[in-house]
Amino acid sequence: MPAKDSCYGVDGDIGASYRVVDESHIEFEIFGPANTTVNENVYIALGFSDDEKMNNISVIECSKLPSESSPTMKFSYNPAFTNARIAGEPAIRARLIQQSTGRISDGSVYCKGVVNVGGDSSNSQIFKWDKTRGYHLMMAAGFTDQNGLTVHSGSCVSILTFLDQLDNHGFNDATCGVSKGCFAPADCSGGCDEIRTSWAVLGPNKIHVELTGKAETLNRYIAMGFSTNGKMGNTSVIECSSFADQPYSMTFSYNQVGEHYLNLRPTTDVSALFTNRQVQYVDGVLYCSADVNVAGDLNDVTVFKYDPAAKYSIILATGATNGTTKTLGYHHTKRSVAPFQLLNDYTTPTDAPTDAPAPTGSGTFDESTCGKSKACYSPSDNDVVAYRVISDDSIEFEIFSTQSSSSGVYTALGFSSNGKMSPASVIECSALGSQPLSMKFSSNSGYSNSRIAGEEAIRGQYITNTETSFVDGKIYCKGTVKSDGNSNSEIFKYNPDEKYYLIVAKGSASAGGLGYHGQTGRYVSSQRLLSDLSAGNGSGSKVTLVILHAIFMTVAWMTMVPIAVIFARVLRSSWPTVKPGGLLIWFHIHRGANLVGIALMIAGFVLILVHKDWTFVTSGWGGKHAIIGIISLCLAWLQPFISTLRCSPNDPRRPIFNYIHRGIGVIAMVLATTAICIAGYHFTSDRNVAQLILALIPIAMIFALSIFFIIFNNVVDVDTKSFAKNINVSGSRTDDIPMRPTSKTESETTWTIRSPPSDQSTNTNSSSNREVPMEKKRAWVNRFREFVVYGAVLVFVAIGAILSVFFALGLSS
Repeated sequence: MPAKDSCYGVDGDIGASYRVVDESHIEFEIFGPANTTVNENVYIALGFSDDEKMNNISVIECSKLPSESSPTMKFSYNPAFTNARIAGEPAIRARLIQQSTGRISDGSVYCKGVVNVGGDSSNSQIFKWDKTRGYHLMMAAGFTDQNGLTVHSGSCVSILTFLDQLDNHGFNDATCGVSKGCFAPADCSGGCDEIRTSWAVLGPNKIHVELTGKAETLNRYIAMGFSTNGKMGNTSVIECSSFADQPYSMTFSYNQVGEHYLNLRPTTDVSALFTNRQVQYVDGVLYCSADVNVAGDLNDVTVFKYDPAAKYSIILATGATNGTTKTLGYHHTKRSVAPFQLLNDYTTPTDAPTDAPAPTGSGTFDESTCGKSKACYSPSDNDVVAYRVISDDSIEFEIFSTQSSSSGVYTALGFSSNGKMSPASVIECSALGSQPLSMKFSSNSGYSNSRIAGEEAIRGQYITNTETSFVDGKIYCKGTVKSDGNSNSEIFKYNPDEKYYLIVAKGSASAGGLGYHGQTGRYVSSQRLLSDLSAGNGSGSKVTLVILHAIFMTVAWMTMVPIAVIFARVLRSSWPTVKPGGLLIWFHIHRGANLVGIALMIAGFVLILVHKDWTFVTSGWGGKHAIIGIISLCLAWLQPFISTLRCSPNDPRRPIFNYIHRGIGVIAMVLATTAICIAGYHFTSDRNVAQLILALIPIAMIFALSIFFIIFNNVVDVDTKSFAKNINVSGSRTDDIPMRPTSKTESETTWTIRSPPSDQSTNTNSSSNREVPMEKKRAWVNRFREFVVYGAVLVFVAIGAILSVFFALGLSS
């Protein structure tokens, strides 16, 4: 019986019933209004749709054609948005519809029959039931003529309906807050993809769960977390997910947060704990439902154990899955947190009375006293925190920040001893969900902010003289904080002799706590005593170390190493007679640039180790960047030692050295470029694509120029290894030009130039005429090579400089 608001042109009294007799037969009833005062040739049609549209669907109808004396149940089909009769349908109907009855009475048309829903092997237009699918039931009413059904005068559409379920058919918003609890978020900063969930407590150990939303492809998930801390971490999860292009299915998982984030998968077969299961994925819309056994499992931490007395915060998220590890990927910004509630209380919870006034106090920030009577740290034009040490056990704090609203937002001030987000005590100016703005305590542990047990009572004793306001898009909190500590170690305790890094973060907040601040919502100050009023806006040295690491590695791999490679690859035959210190120019530049690059790599490596407190990160993109970067550094550092082992050019083993030396160099360059690409695309919030493209240019140029000059050498046909020219003139002069001072008997890279004696210099015979064009040709080729390399060097220098600036700007923000 469709709701009136799902129909047009029909005032009600239209509907259908369905009862599964067995796996091949369903008993249908179809009924609706019959306006016999106008025309007794009427119909009510029941269509089975995937997408709430009338086209391309099979139909079972209750209709009276002009040739019939009473209505009968029939098959038909909608190829487009009009109905069509099916060839041979009367014979098919006689075989597949049994116990059929029909009548028109009291202004209604009614048909009943048992339908064989196995379909017809000779006609795909006949309705065939797929028990794994749900259908949107399309109801239509109108009049018939001799050709069949005319365009309907009214229609209705149902929610997603599974024909073998009596109660649990589709996500029905009408029952939210009545027979089930629902959460349909709309506050995801990256868009929520229409994800929704519902739950109904069926007993102390069983819950009916629904998950639905958009999923454009396979290999994604919609996950529902049952959180007791308002966070995704350390939370039981029921998910509908797809891995490695396999169909979607429902299962448990558990989000564990310790030193690293882990999405734990079931260690046992949990499929038996999901009964009455329905999973459908059609046209990019995913729907999953099941009766879930939530008694828990002592041998498997992932299995959710429901506590009827506990209040849970439902956390809903969607994202991509990791096919190799079969875990849930990071949701990024597609996540929302619901307020805490008992799961058997289906009414929508509120964080505070709906008439709670927004803070509009008179408190404002006075920047004129910064550096005079109070210390201020303003990491951006829109945010500032101030602090004034009254005594060793009392500090006055102010937090002033641009925010879009006075509810569901926060700006937090953390006190760190190492420049990192964790561990750190936090004082925040926040409005959790719809609660009023206030100053609170919290704590950073692991990778997230945590609420403190009993904090509200502690706050009342330890934060006094408070002022809050929201004026002109600015939140403001001021209060005097008792800072002599508390028995709870998570509460901020002031040490007059300690230098703190101030960490300022801002973002959205829910009833469960503070949300992720994002890539651009966090700032770290320089290290300072809180009693130092002149500390100012200096950024944290820890951030400076990261910036220097990025600059050093960028200059080393994007500028110095490519210059060294291109000179060795292209300019070996240039300036054969110029040997500063006994070495050719190309070798000086090749060795010098590489050594400068290696020195920068060592410095950058040490800086990042200091920043990370000599610990190694293995998770996420940071872990991938670190592993790939370390391998490339080890290969680069190995090259100078390999060079000392090279044999002479004429040694039969010299090609082996060349292949090893060049191969290691190529692998190191490829890995280093990959590490820089990861940093450019994932570690800053702006210019990601530009940084990725810039990082790929040097290695692309090296390969392109190498291929070009291989082809160029063959086309021009100039031997760059030897300048020897056989002149059949007696008394010619011979000069040997080794790469470095050697005896003539020692094998080294050597160029030999032969020229006729001076008394033959003016000879105009044919031999002398042949020599000049070849020498000019060689000179032209060398000049061309040099100009190409000079241009490449300028590009490498520009890439290194631009990327260094981009990384510095991105990381400092």
